[in-house]
Amino acid sequence: MLARLSTVYALCASLVAAADVAAPIVKLDSATVTGKASGSVQEFLGIPFAQPPVGYLRFQLPQPVPAYNGSITATAFRPACPQQALKLPILTGLPAEIANNLVNGVYSAMTPSSEDCLSINVVKPASATSTSKLPVVVWIFGGGFQVGGTSTYDGSGVVSRSIDMGQPIVFVSMNYRVTGFGFLASKEVKAAGVGNLGLQDQRQALHWVQKYIPAFGGDPARVTIWGESAGAVSASLHMIANDGNIEGLFRGAIMESGAPIPVGDIENGQIYYDAIVKDTGCSGSADTLQCLREVSFDKLKAAIDATPSIFGYQSLRLAWAPRADGKFLTDNPQRLVQNGKIAKIPYITGNCDDEGTLFSFSTLNLTTDGQFREYIKTVFLPGVTDDQANQLTDLYPADIIQGSPFGTGILNAITPQFKRIAAVQGDGVFQAPRRWLLQNTSGKQNIWVFLSKRFKGIPLLGSLHGSDLINSFFLGQEFQDYVIRFTNDLDPNEFRDYVIRFTNNLDPNGNGLFDLQWPKYTTANPKQLVFLDGLIPLTIQDDTYRKDQMNFRSADTLQCLREVSFDKLKAAIDATPSIFGYQSLRLAWAPRADGKFLTDNPQRLVQNGKIAKIPYITGNCDDEGTLFSFSTLNLTTDGQFREYIKTVFLPGVTDDQANQLTDLYPADIIQGSPFGTGILNAVTPQFKRIAAVQGDGVFQAPRRWLLQNTSGKQNIWVFLSKRFKAIPLLGSLHASDLINSFFLGQELRDYVIRFTNNLDPNGNGLFDFQWPKYTTANPKQLVFLDGLIPLTIQDDTYRKDQMDFLTQLTLAVPA
Repeated sequence: MLARLSTVYALCASLVAAADVAAPIVKLDSATVTGKASGSVQEFLGIPFAQPPVGYLRFQLPQPVPAYNGSITATAFRPACPQQALKLPILTGLPAEIANNLVNGVYSAMTPSSEDCLSINVVKPASATSTSKLPVVVWIFGGGFQVGGTSTYDGSGVVSRSIDMGQPIVFVSMNYRVTGFGFLASKEVKAAGVGNLGLQDQRQALHWVQKYIPAFGGDPARVTIWGESAGAVSASLHMIANDGNIEGLFRGAIMESGAPIPVGDIENGQIYYDAIVKDTGCSGSADTLQCLREVSFDKLKAAIDATPSIFGYQSLRLAWAPRADGKFLTDNPQRLVQNGKIAKIPYITGNCDDEGTLFSFSTLNLTTDGQFREYIKTVFLPGVTDDQANQLTDLYPADIIQGSPFGTGILNAITPQFKRIAAVQGDGVFQAPRRWLLQNTSGKQNIWVFLSKRFKGIPLLGSLHGSDLINSFFLGQEFQDYVIRFTNDLDPNEFRDYVIRFTNNLDPNGNGLFDLQWPKYTTANPKQLVFLDGLIPLTIQDDTYRKDQMNFRSADTLQCLREVSFDKLKAAIDATPSIFGYQSLRLAWAPRADGKFLTDNPQRLVQNGKIAKIPYITGNCDDEGTLFSFSTLNLTTDGQFREYIKTVFLPGVTDDQANQLTDLYPADIIQGSPFGTGILNAVTPQFKRIAAVQGDGVFQAPRRWLLQNTSGKQNIWVFLSKRFKAIPLLGSLHASDLINSFFLGQELRDYVIRFTNNLDPNGNGLFDFQWPKYTTANPKQLVFLDGLIPLTIQDDTYRKDQMDFLTQLTLAVPA
């Protein structure tokens, strides 16, 4: 009661004081923005930084606000963006429904939400003016990409403390779209280029800071981004967005309980998109994304709420999260980090000791080793092999002493598997990604690492996820001090005079007599600052705990392969399928689209005109597939042939496609390869058929596709070698044309020499056989023959239907 009376008196006193203080004003464009004063700080809350994402702007990229004009009252937080309904993990049935309704009702009252939500807040020292050029910290809230808003985080305490330290900063926070409203994912979303809208909202807010923060006394050249949980993940993704191009938006980052997480392609979210489309009645729409823009908010919100939540059974296997969209995030974030596509800026990163406990109450039904292993395989890490699941099971044993909350012995084991699952989830989603980030950036930028072991005495939860926020916003000053110093003292020192004039020292450490020095992290000296309960609140320890477990989760396998012995690596490679093995021309080792050198399926690149416009010669041997078909002599029936096509040669084709290919390449040995040899060479009933398919599919059809897409755009000459047709079983086999080039015969060699000189294979001699150019209108080819007539001209139109169909298949199902 006394505490409540004190609060009332304090509130009254503040109201009286406020009456004597003029409301602060800033000018944005032509608008007058009125904030509120509170002691040594001024707050400007709820300023729109983008157009409301409603109506036709729902599921669209954030659009900048037009120039501000008129008067803007910025004295209160604006509503958060629509939130995912919370679902308690423990209760079921009617009690769960009642409890969930109660919790969501209270949460909604505490965190009002609206689709019109894209607002930004600025807290500044009262003394700051448009010429102050103070450093800026931009806060990105967390909430599993499903919930959260800015009103929870009062930045005035951080700014007040910065003033007291003599190192004033400006604090900024923004709302961004979460759950299905902000992270809708599907092939439709990818095609429309509207993925990762929550991240795009954050990015738009950072652009707003660049334009408008000087009006509040901030320096747009001295911005640090700071986030926790999903906010920390977001901060890390801004470091790798656009392949590491941060556009000058910030130059330092602080990440609490979040790092680049492994995510797949945005199309992996199709299952949730399709569920929402169905539940909103948009299934019959020709444009389902547009339909979702037009359905009522209530219907859309209900459909999104029906998807898995962060406190449901799949928990941290998030339904709504950032995914690689091919534009903003060009690849799996961890692969981008590995490939160096990350901004080389100083950063702070760290975790709480027991990150996974909060998210493990939804799996209390798991009580046995078998159930634990099955959960890992089917929910937490779907796609892992039995061996990998077993190895993870060994690394995280059922011994409750080794589980999380760590260091609590036999306590907190609410079920036999609870502490084990909490350890796996905490390490897998939070700790291991951080270690991966450190491994790949150490030595390339200045890094400081922390671990919070505070609040370890909380039953079942320990030093739970989010408990470090208490040090940042609610209790304790140490972490606030480090944040403030890190933000204020920016000084990249790489370029001597230029850099010295540019800024000051980006370092969280202070110079006070009692300031514990926080050492930089390197993989050679992996030190971290540890926050503790008790009389010794801070210490320095090595960041090497659970090394084997986290290496397994975030191991740099590529680096390991670089370091193993040649003999061991060679033996492992030799154990993979070879070209003369059963899968034959379904090559294990071949060029593939890597996003850089080969930016897409080569046939699609050709189709899109992304090919050099130069003269070329191309051709084949008549029986390209015979040499590679001896590994399938066990195939003797139509069914076996069809199964081989479906499972080995063209995995992914449908039954109808396999049947159509079977019809186009019948079992009639007269039509098989070696072509033109009648009933000869049929070593098995299917040999000549398989040889025909393999030769056309891998060699002839791709050549035809190239010709179709380049004819008329460059000079082309085509050949076919039918020589050595009499070789038993093989005929005019693959590579037999080399005999004309290097060993016997002069014709092809002469053509090559003349082409190299003149970009034309033809000579001017009386007996030089003229080789016509190829066009689709006049598809002539030079044919090399055995016998008295060694050369002739024929049309390159044989097996047209077969090769056209094979090309369609390989475009749809590339290797």
